[in-house]
Formats: sequence, C-alpha cells, structure tokens
Amino acid sequence: MTPGCRGTNVLSLLLFFSLLLPAQTPFLEIQGEGAYRSLGSGVAVVGDLNGDGTADFLSAGLRDLNGPVDLPYLRVFSGLDGTVLDTVDTFAPILTGLRVTLAGAGDVDADGVGDVIVGVWRDVPTALFNGAAYVFSGQDRSLLHVFSGLLPGDDYGFSVAGAGDVDGDGHGDLIIGAPQVGTFGSGYFEVRSGADGSLIMAFGGFHAGSRYGWSVAAAGDFDGDGVPDVIIGAPSATPPLAPFPASGAAQVISGATQQVLATLFGPGGGSGFGRSVGGGVDADGDGRDDVLAGAPDHSVPGLVAFSGGSVTQIYYSPLSPGDASTLTMVSDVDGDGTPDVLLGNGRPGPLLLPVDHVRLVSGATGATLLSLPPVTLTSGGSWRQALALLPDVTGDGAPEIVQGDALAGTLGSGRVRLVSTVPLPAPSVLNLGGGFAPAGPVPVFSASVPRLNDAFTLTIAQGPPFTQGFLAAAPGPPASLVLPGGAVIHPDPALASEWIILPLTTTLSGSWTATLTLPLVHSLAGVEVVLQPWFPQPGGPASGVYGNGVDLTLGY
Repeated sequence: MTPGCRGTNVLSLLLFFSLLLPAQTPFLEIQGEGAYRSLGSGVAVVGDLNGDGTADFLSAGLRDLNGPVDLPYLRVFSGLDGTVLDTVDTFAPILTGLRVTLAGAGDVDADGVGDVIVGVWRDVPTALFNGAAYVFSGQDRSLLHVFSGLLPGDDYGFSVAGAGDVDGDGHGDLIIGAPQVGTFGSGYFEVRSGADGSLIMAFGGFHAGSRYGWSVAAAGDFDGDGVPDVIIGAPSATPPLAPFPASGAAQVISGATQQVLATLFGPGGGSGFGRSVGGGVDADGDGRDDVLAGAPDHSVPGLVAFSGGSVTQIYYSPLSPGDASTLTMVSDVDGDGTPDVLLGNGRPGPLLLPVDHVRLVSGATGATLLSLPPVTLTSGGSWRQALALLPDVTGDGAPEIVQGDALAGTLGSGRVRLVSTVPLPAPSVLNLGGGFAPAGPVPVFSASVPRLNDAFTLTIAQGPPFTQGFLAAAPGPPASLVLPGGAVIHPDPALASEWIILPLTTTLSGSWTATLTLPLVHSLAGVEVVLQPWFPQPGGPASGVYGNGVDLTLGY
C-alpha cells in the first residue's frame, strides 16, 4: 500500500472508532520526564480548574539540575485527558535520589477551591537539610505559605496533611511532620494556621529514634467536642506502657485543648505501626470519628481501627506484607455511608520484578473492596506509594484511583496512573467465516489484539494483486445475511447504513497493512466491531472476492 493510502485508511479507521464513542474520556498513564525523576512522589486531587466539568489532579516530581541536587516541581493535570494545565517549580533544590511529599490541604485561603501542601524534606538552600513545606493555592497555584524545619536534619515536610479548621477561623489548617530520620532525633510535628501561618501547636516525640511525625493526618472529631483533632504516627517508638519494644505508636491530639487524647500501640515489636495514619471515619457507629493506623511490617500485617468513643480496637484487618505503608482516606466508594481507605505499599523489592500493590478497603470493616495488580519497580531506594481518589471521569459511575509510583516507569522515571475502581473488559479477536473467491486464493484477513492505547494492526494476505478494494466496518455483532463461502457482510443497499466502507489498495504481492493506535478511552472498552475486506469483481457481489471477517472486542 502506498503511504498516501495508508494514511487515509488510518485516519478513516480512527474516525470510525471515534463515531462509536458517546464521549471522549481517556484513561491516563503519565511517565516522568527522564530516568530517576520520581514523578508520582505525591498526588492530590483538586476541583475543576479548567472548567471542563471534571476534577483535576496534581503530582510532584523532580527535574535534573546536572549535579548532586534536583529541582522539585508540581504539575497540574486535567482529569479528563491528562493535559498539563500548569507547572510550579517555586522550590529549593533537594538531594538527588530523594522524593517530595504532597497532600490536599483543604481550603487554606478560603476561596472555595481546595489547596495543596508540598513537603521538601531534604532541601539544600544552605546544605543543612532542615526541610520545608510549601502551600499553594489550588485555584491559581500562587504560593500561600512556606514553613521551614528548626534544625539541620529535621526532615521537616517528610509528611504533610490538611488538618481541617482547627482554630475555627474559616481557613483550613496544616499538619507538618519532621521525624528527624537523619539525626536519629525523636521527631516532632506542627499544626500551622492556614490564615496567617502562625503556629497553633507543636509536639515532640517519645524518645530518640522514635520517628515521631513519620505520618500525620486529620483525625476528624475524635473526642466529640466539635473541633478537628490530629493523629501522628511514630513507627519506631517504644512509648511508656507499650507491651512490645519498638512496637510503633500513634497519638491522637486534641485540636481544642492540645492534650493527648489517646496513645495507641502496635501489635508487636517491629510492626511498623504508625507508618500510616488516618481518621474521620465512624466505623463503630457511636457518633464519634474513629482513627486508623497501619502495621505493614507485623508478622500478620494489618490495618487497625480504634474507636473515638471508647479508644478500643474496632477491627484488625489482615493484609499482605508492606500493605498500609501509606494510607489515604477517601469518599464512600462502596455505598455504606462510611468513608473508605486507599492503602499503598512501600516495601522494598527486587528491581524489575512485580512487588506490592494497592488496596481499596472499607472504612467500616477493613474488608478489601479492590486489589490492584502489583507494581514493577525500575529503581531502588525508599518508596512510598502515593494515592488519591478522583471523582468519576469515565462515565461509568465509579471513581478512579490516582496512583503515584515514584520508582516505577521507565528507569525510575516515576509514573502516575488513573485506574478504574470497576472491572474493565479484556480485548478479543474472533475470526468469522472462511472468505470467498471465484478463482484463485481466498484473502486472509487478520487483526492484532485491539488493546486500548496500544498499536493495533490489520493485515490482508493473498489478496488480488494491486487491486482497489474496501474494508467494511460496523458495530457488532455480525450481520445475519451471509454470502457464499462464509462471508459475513452483504453489500445490499438496504444494509448500507449499518456499515462504513473504507477504501484500500493491495500491493503487487496482494498484501495490505494498516497500523494505528487505538484511543485510550474508557467508553471504547467492551465495544464490538466487525471488519471484512471486499474486492468487487465484474458480475455482481457473488463474483467478488472476500476475505474472512473479524469480530473484535476492544478492551484493556
């Protein structure tokens, strides 16, 4: 086939597939900008920033400065099609090989649009590595606040979160953790005012090496006083009265009185309890918000829920090793009236092998609602999976998971994916009939597996040499009328409205090939399409030459 014919057919086929769509709603996979760029270090969902009716999302990554440091950046993506809406790089450089953290901050500037907080916990403006946290407007990405760690090696900004309106001034407030991993300090956290950045409260850790502030989160109203509380994780702590050494711990602190409401212990020594924390879910139905903490390194890894009313364990949900290394509270996915939880895995694994996975679990019971396939890491180092939930952009009524994997992608470039929370159809190819030729060989028509967002090839072999023909295409299932020899379609004018006829020309050897990339669009998944080549001959349809038909089901 000549290049011109090839282009015409590819465009025509793309047009045909687009006519099957009720809406253009693509599924996304976005790679980082180069090797070891760590896109997906953090993810957060914001409102509809570009007015297309779909919520948008952000991710953090790194830009190479050709030296021992990298420049963090924040990128805003359209939730509908992945278009880059904005890039923010108002950051100090950080040491190469590290990553940044990112979280939704609530409405810090009280403009009706959610804002974000970014932790740059090994920044190097003075080579002291105090760490910093930056707060940006979700509306226009203007810089609202910058906070810095107190001492070198604080790792300030290792964990960040929105606290809710702790001081009651109508602005969302902020939690920033500083676990002091580099100095083996006890760690600390701060709650900062969203209105003016002033310090609302600060707490230090249990003892040296406890990593207090490794994780931070809003706890909802744990004590029922109407004021948001906070929860802080310390995965290496051995607090007073702990039943096991290095059990890990989580503390719930009152937003109103700044008193410790509860100190929660891990299920065993070295369990990693407190590596992830969350709250704001009433799992036991007593009218008070409960809190959650992960124990990813326990002999029976699990997610633990504690009651805000009685401060007793509600459930222990067993998981796989490393699960619940990260924990993100999300909206009610299973329809039981209780917020649910996304759990990520940060367990180190061998390079280039599938390790770890994502779970969506019920906030009410801890039961697994959805488990995504394992992630393949392409770079070594510390790793914390970043997760968020995006309202439905595919039209199937189910939300999408925003999955950030900083050490996946091409050579550790990092990757952000949107993954549906409902099962997706698989592609298939079914040959129909044997074709027909009054004399000579019967054309053989074949198709590769029609996988969305992948190369898709159609091929004809043994066709009439250098002959003008047509490819008939229609939504499946196949037409009921059959021509001699098992042909599927019928060129009867009465049926013409069911088919789109695309021209093609074979080569001197009687072959023809067209390759295109199917759009990565959820609405195409499960669509059935029937294709068949036809070469008219003098004497009417019965004397024409037909290849076999192919029945395709598009999928992932």
